[in-house]
Amino acid sequence: MKQLLTLTILFFALNLSAQAQKNKTIWVVRHAEKLTDYPKDANPDLSEKGLQRAEDLKQYLSTKKIEKIFSTPFLRTKHTAKPLAKMLNIKVEIYETKVDADFANKIKALPNRNILIVGHSNTVIEIVKVLDAKPPVQILKDDDYDFLFEVKIKGDKASVKTRRYGVSHHATEIE
Repeated sequence: MKQLLTLTILFFALNLSAQAQKNKTIWVVRHAEKLTDYPKDANPDLSEKGLQRAEDLKQYLSTKKIEKIFSTPFLRTKHTAKPLAKMLNIKVEIYETKVDADFANKIKALPNRNILIVGHSNTVIEIVKVLDAKPPVQILKDDDYDFLFEVKIKGDKASVKTRRYGVSHHATEIE
């Protein structure tokens, strides 16, 4: 009888643990404003406004228990993630800009429950989509630096909340 009780408790504990790993919140954001002084520069850094937005992102996400941060190899994405990573003492992991099912499966399989992914205007919406959520906007324009997508995955279902944050916004939710 004692053995059966132990096995039952173990079964439920493992089941809850497996389910908890499937529940995650993934914050997806475009890099902050970049320098435009040299239009031919393929890897510009952040502008002063971009640096401020990166600080604003850090402030907003500072209480969200972020455990893992991803960025593309470009300066503007790495430096958007840097203030939060430094504050949390988390190494920013580099991913290639290709966004596909393999990328989504890698993110979903991580044991981490709270993740930040910094991308680009042409990848952020795709990231939200490959995570099986439906973004309320279908494209980010060149001057859209303030969107912050909160993708919640619970089991096999994903949902997204969209906020605008930073220099001119205080993380207001949009429909």
